[in-house]
This record gives sequence, C-alpha cells and structure tokens, in this order.
Amino acid sequence: MFASPAILPRLAASTLFSEADLYQARFAASLAREGHANLVAGLTALVSLAVREGHVCLHLGDEGVRERLAALGLDGTHACQLTGVVGAPGSGLPLILDGERLYFSRFFRDEEALARAFMRLAGAPPRDIPADLLPDIFKTKGDETDWQDVACFAALRSRLCVISGGPGTGKTTTVARILALASRMHTGANFRIRLAAPTGKAASRMTEALAEAFPEGSQLPELNACLAQGAQTVHRLLGWSSGGFRHCQGNPLPLDMLVVDEASMLDLELAARLMDALPDEASLVLLGDRNQLASVEAGAVLANLCREDIVNAFSPDFTAYAAKAGAQGLTATGIPVPLTDHVVELKKSWRFGQHSGIAALSTLIRDGQAQMAGELLVEGRTDLEMLPCTGQANLTATLTPLLREAFRGLGGTTDPTRAFEIFGTLRLLSPVRKGPRGTEALNRLAREALHESASNYWYPGRPVMILENDYNLGLFNGDVGIALHVEGTLRVFFAGTEGLESHSPARLPRHETCYAMTVHKSQGSEFGHTVLILPEEPCPVLGRELLYTALTRAKKRFTLLGTAEQVKDAIESPARRDSGLGEMLTST
Repeated sequence: MFASPAILPRLAASTLFSEADLYQARFAASLAREGHANLVAGLTALVSLAVREGHVCLHLGDEGVRERLAALGLDGTHACQLTGVVGAPGSGLPLILDGERLYFSRFFRDEEALARAFMRLAGAPPRDIPADLLPDIFKTKGDETDWQDVACFAALRSRLCVISGGPGTGKTTTVARILALASRMHTGANFRIRLAAPTGKAASRMTEALAEAFPEGSQLPELNACLAQGAQTVHRLLGWSSGGFRHCQGNPLPLDMLVVDEASMLDLELAARLMDALPDEASLVLLGDRNQLASVEAGAVLANLCREDIVNAFSPDFTAYAAKAGAQGLTATGIPVPLTDHVVELKKSWRFGQHSGIAALSTLIRDGQAQMAGELLVEGRTDLEMLPCTGQANLTATLTPLLREAFRGLGGTTDPTRAFEIFGTLRLLSPVRKGPRGTEALNRLAREALHESASNYWYPGRPVMILENDYNLGLFNGDVGIALHVEGTLRVFFAGTEGLESHSPARLPRHETCYAMTVHKSQGSEFGHTVLILPEEPCPVLGRELLYTALTRAKKRFTLLGTAEQVKDAIESPARRDSGLGEMLTST
C-alpha cells in the first residue's frame, strides 16, 4: 500500500472524489519528491475527477478549478513541475502540463496522436474525380447550395470528410450516395469499404437505413463488390478481446474506406485506437450531429472536429473545382487551416415541414435561444407540447393512457417485425436512472400501466435493453429486444446486421426492461413519439445537448413533462469538455 499524504482525509471528506480518484491520488503522491506529496495528490484527484466528468484534462485556468484548488489549500500549482510527477510534453512523467492543461500522460499521448492522424489525412493531396462522376455529384440546379452534393464531393476528393447534420438533414442519403459513387470511382480496383458505429444499436440502425436507401435489387454491382458486410461496432471492427485490439498500427484494418456513423459518441481513447488501425492510404468519413450529447467517456471528438470556424469553410482550390463541376453558391472562406475543405454541415431538414415545432425548437436549442424556446413550448404546436406535471399521481395519470394506446398490441403479436413497429411508436426518456422520475421508476410505472405482473419476469411483449457486450451472441450494450411467443416458446428478438434474430431469455447477457431509457442510451435511435420526463428536483446533468438530443429522437411528436424554467436553465447550460484537440486541429 502507498503512504497516505496528509491531504487525503480532506479529499475523502469533500464527497467530490470516488475511491478510484483517491487511489490514483495516493499512488501519484508516492512518486512525488519530498515536500510535494499533498500538491501531487490533490492535482491527481482533480484530474481523475475531470476525466470522470468527461474532460480529457484539467484546465488550471478555469475559475471552477481554481475554486476547488483553493478549497483544498492548493495555491502553489506554479510549482507543480518541481514535484517529479508533473512534466512538460515529452517528459515521460505520469502527469503532463501543456500550457494550463494538466493531463494523465496516456490522454495527452492519445490527443496528440489523434491530432496527428487527422492532420495526416487532411494534408493528403486531393484526388481527381473522374469526369463521368461529376454530373452525378452536383445534381441540384439553381442558386442555392446543396450541402449533400458538397459533402459527396468532399468525401470523394479527400481522405478525410466529416459530415454533421441535425435530424432529417439526409445524412444517411448522403452516405448512400458517397458509397455508390466511391464504388464506381474505384471499379475493378478491389476497393474495400467498411461501415462502423460506436454502439451495436447504432450499427444496426446504419445497416437498416442503408438497406432502405438501396431497396432489394437496386444496389450497384460495384458497391456489392466493395461492401462485403453490414455495419459493425467499432470494437468488433478492431477485434476487441480481453488482451486489447487485434487491429492496431502494426496490424492495420483491411480496408480502403471507413465510414463511421454516430461519431458524436466516439470518445478520445476509442477514436485514437481507431485511427491507429487505419491504413496509411485509407479514407475516413465521419457522420454525426455535432450538437448532440458527447460520448459517455472522456472527450468530444466530433465537436472538436466541427468548430464554428471550420464548418463549411472551403479553400479557393476546392470552390473553383466544385464550381467547374456544377456546384452552386460556394465561396472561399478566410485563411485556410488544416481542416478547411474537410468539414461539411448539412442544413436543410427533409423530415420536417416549415411549420414543424420540433424543427423550430431544435434550432432554438442549438442556437442557445432559451427565452424563445420556452415561449414556443408554452405556445405548443401540433407536434410539440409541454405538460407541467407535478407529483407521482399526475405523472401516472399522464403516462398511463399514452403507454396503453401505444403498446396495447405488443404482447399479442407473434410477428417480430410488427412488434418492433409497435414499440417504435413511443419511448419515454429521462436524464437519469435513479429517483422518482428516473428510468428505473418509469419502467416500473409502465409495467404496472400495462397490467404486467411484477412477479412474472418474462412475458410476451417485454422490451429489454442489453447492458454489456456479448460477442458470442452478437449482442451489444444498447441493443433492444422484444420477448414474443413463437410456436409456444418465448424468444427474445433483436434486429441484427443480417435481419431479425432470436435468443432464449436464459442466454441473454445483463439486461433491463426499457419502456423508458436514459437520453444517453437513446442516441442513434428515433421514435414516433418521444416523451421527455424531467425530474422535479435539481438535475445537474440536464443541459443544452441533452435537451437537444432528447428532442431530436422524435420523428412525429415530442412531449416534455417539465417547466419552461427547466428548459431555459438547460439551454443556458451548454456542456463543456476541456481538451486541447480542437486547438491542435485548427493551428496553422
């Protein structure tokens, strides 16, 4: 065991720190030079806490961080590089200080490696696109820029393309076009395309969406030759096992183009391992919505790639080539930086009409217009409503008819496809798992509303969410299944990459009922009617990105059980993820 520094009781008494934070603090203090153990322990505990909160590093210049340091009696951080534990980049010490950012060394290495990898891709010479493909890229006539066309052009022209877009802006349509055009561009070249997403649910949805984009018989023979399988999780693509990833720098992935959907869920470490395994000459296309919640783990890679000064910023060479090919309305912007030409944001929503409340509210949330967003919710629209709902009795009275109307036929059908259609019509979302309005309580409420006995663990129509990966069964954290009686046997059906598949309930990995799920778990999904239930007590995790993510899960109707004041507070609390990646990627 390590000798405990004198500051440890104060750290433990603060209630901020977990046992893991305190363990790391003790260990780091044991490496410190004489007289510096308290400073090292305090800084290490704060870095560990920052990582748990989603940051890649601890920003010593932040006012909140300075207040925490002062509360711990640590005001001598200027001396931290005298401790023998904190060093400059390249020092090889456990903690790295880069400017005012303090990192665990592995996070700093990952951030530097990721920045280099993105810079390498962005710096590769642009490709010449065959003349016969250009008319199929820029199809839109008129003066208005078609950002889907621009995204296709950028993805074919360069080895890095980041495509961001809100709900209904056509990300799937765009990637389907990119895949078809890329396969034609490389006909006869043994061009290998692979698809991936951070979660099994997002990978399945990507496969389903592309199947809809290419109805049976319409997929090009060239694309069939390039695309040998559906989407996989990033972990499965990299060959995860208990010993680490099979694919890495020394054993790169066998592919020429990689397309990753729901990239907002990529954390720093997973993105770094993915880039390690990308072959030197391969292309990368990242898709996502930069305004959604970031990954659960540390980092916000997509947001770092999509800084405001980079989105839809193009060089004179790019705009001239695009205009010659038929692009409308593109102009060169500012002084080029490394990611100029590589980040495209889709702007037009094809899902919602001009009077859609969901579309209007998502824009107001995204732009931080708290007052107007609250007013819109109070006013309401045909697809948007807010219901102030206080007390458990009112909550039950509000949700019970919605649940019964949506799910009345779920347990009676024996057709898995129909069961998933029914289940997709409604979902309850909450920011939290615990408490009177957390997902655990909401799932109990739903079960009681549907008259399912608590003593009967398995029953026809029970929806479940997988909570851990099982590579033998091909089930992953976040996958949703429905229990159905088929030929006298209860089976749990899941949407797999090759279609629906079923498993015995007894074989499932850890799981839970999921009439309700957290907003984080809902990422990558869409539902006909989404109901967001806000806790009545203060909720620290409720912020702008969470509210936006919950809203944009709704395809037809969104209901908020909460107050305009809660909405205003959430919009005025945008998430912050401390990291140096954004600066590394935009420096000239």
